[in-house]
Amino acid sequence: MRGVGRLKTKYAVIDTLRIRYQDSATAGAKTLIFIHGLGGSIESWDSNTGQLSKKYRTVVFDLPGFGLSDKPRKNYTIGFFSSFVMQAVRRLNIELPINIIGSSLGGQIAANIAVVNPNVVDKLVLISPAGFTPKSFLNSHGLQKYTGILGATSKAEIKKALSETTTSLVRSKLASLVHERISMPGAKEAFDSSLRHSTTARRINVNRIKSPTLVIWGKDDLVIPVRFVFPFIEMKNCRVNILENCGHRSHAEQPGLVNEIIQRFIRGN
Repeated sequence: MRGVGRLKTKYAVIDTLRIRYQDSATAGAKTLIFIHGLGGSIESWDSNTGQLSKKYRTVVFDLPGFGLSDKPRKNYTIGFFSSFVMQAVRRLNIELPINIIGSSLGGQIAANIAVVNPNVVDKLVLISPAGFTPKSFLNSHGLQKYTGILGATSKAEIKKALSETTTSLVRSKLASLVHERISMPGAKEAFDSSLRHSTTARRINVNRIKSPTLVIWGKDDLVIPVRFVFPFIEMKNCRVNILENCGHRSHAEQPGLVNEIIQRFIRGN
């Protein structure tokens, strides 16, 4: 089975926007939809979709405003992103119910979809999700450093900002990619709007999530500290995994372990 790196990049018009996506189209398999975080893209999941596409149909796309998808000037609210995902499901003829995997902002979007469309989501995977911190939590040291990419003027400054948010080595290739994408017309405006609406959106009550849920959190997360995992520990039908020596992007920092945890959860083990 081919990994995501070998899959052909495709484009589709969804809600009048030209969207970049990849679809393993694995026949007869359950579908896993991946939703990246703030400033992310298809490449955010490179270490996951290749392995998981051996057993599942994996669908990953650049959210509007990010990657190589269109970046219109608009309010990038959680409701807008949630509506986009559901339109993408219909446009790509994805059979319901779906399994959604979301990281950070993507986790907030995924959880919102599960709350608003309880019969659509079979299983929900949240990786250091936004949207569950109390209103009193304004930001963290890691988040402040990460948002510094908006003012960065070079690849070196991008690399420094990213290094403040992870326990793993930030490669020059990643810094170059982020620098290229954040420099595209409309990218910084979309980033800023998404961040503002994410932090001011109504907090998600875990008790409103009816889908079986898996939560994965890096113990050393500097962006959304692991202490905010506690509501999930008391949540019904929820499995919690806290990973040692791991930061905010555990799916990229420890992909082999995270892939195995996800597969066991989807199988029902």
